[in-house]
Amino acid sequence: MEMFSYSFMQRALIAGLFVGISCPVIGVFLILRRMPFLGNTIGHVAFTGVAFGLLIGANPLGMALVAACLTGIGIERLGKMYATFAELSTALVLALALSLGIVFIGLGKGFGVNVMGYLFGSILTVSSVELWFIAGLALISLAFVLLFYLPLFAIAFHEESARVLGIRVDLLNLSLNVIVALVTAAALRIVGVFLVSALLILPAAAAIKVATSFRQALILSALFGLVSVFGGLVFSYVFNLAAGGAIGIVAGLVLIVALVFSANRKVGNS
Repeated sequence: MEMFSYSFMQRALIAGLFVGISCPVIGVFLILRRMPFLGNTIGHVAFTGVAFGLLIGANPLGMALVAACLTGIGIERLGKMYATFAELSTALVLALALSLGIVFIGLGKGFGVNVMGYLFGSILTVSSVELWFIAGLALISLAFVLLFYLPLFAIAFHEESARVLGIRVDLLNLSLNVIVALVTAAALRIVGVFLVSALLILPAAAAIKVATSFRQALILSALFGLVSVFGGLVFSYVFNLAAGGAIGIVAGLVLIVALVFSANRKVGNS
């Protein structure tokens, strides 16, 4: 296609494909752990890291990664302190992150334009250095899933049984939170903080609805993520739309198709 003859579109496509695979795969685990909003919370904290980085003159994506990883660890620790209300940890961190982010933005009145790219995504302006950064985070995340596939599978479906089997549940949960932080930081430049959850959850939710096994859910989530990114890029180019929003819309359409397919399959089997 002509649109991919431009170098900036090639970088956008490659970066998008890395994120389009890694985010939904991790999203499957978030859904099964009943923590679909974890990515959204970490995304907001990562944006706070971006704002702080711009304020002090540090690398924004680097600061976003540090902030996101610390948040992933912090949420897991807070979840232990509020054992009865584990979901409260994400709400507490989100409230604090938004407050800090607003303060940093207010202090740095001159970087409003730079901030917008991280709020709404700016996949078409991904540089070669950022592409390597995004690819590295995505590959680390996928390697983690491949390496710990079986224990992660056990934890996702029955945590207490996994403990009985001798699996180090707490360490793996903590590690998974850090991995969520990695893919969230990678996705900031692609879809922005407001749509990180869309890429993490929508393709994964579609995959879970139509898959017949856990392994198939992971594969389909990656496939649906790829379709979302590629389709979003094409729509954004043809209709002059914001790329991040277009990717989110295509991911939503993929979910709708999956829901319709699942409903028809149930009717056919009844």
